[in-house]
Amino acid sequence: MAKCQEQALFRYTWAGRNESFCCLTHAQQIQGVAQAMGYYVQLIPLSGDEQTKVSCQNEVRANNGSHPTASGVESAAVIPLLG
Repeated sequence: MAKCQEQALFRYTWAGRNESFCCLTHAQQIQGVAQAMGYYVQLIPLSGDEQTKVSCQNEVRANNGSHPTASGVESAAVIPLLG
């Protein structure tokens, strides 16, 4: 996986991790994952000065270096449940 090259627009902290920066697309994904888990994540908008200093620190697919599909959902492997 490669690092996203989009301009960071938010900073956030995920439990157990250091503060990080993300673009709008990754902010939406992070919020979606947090909501699905019943977890709260605070996204703090960066000021204009901060935005010019940092890039998104999330990863994107290495094969095309782009964000996930327009729906915001990446395909996932199906993991069978053990009974």
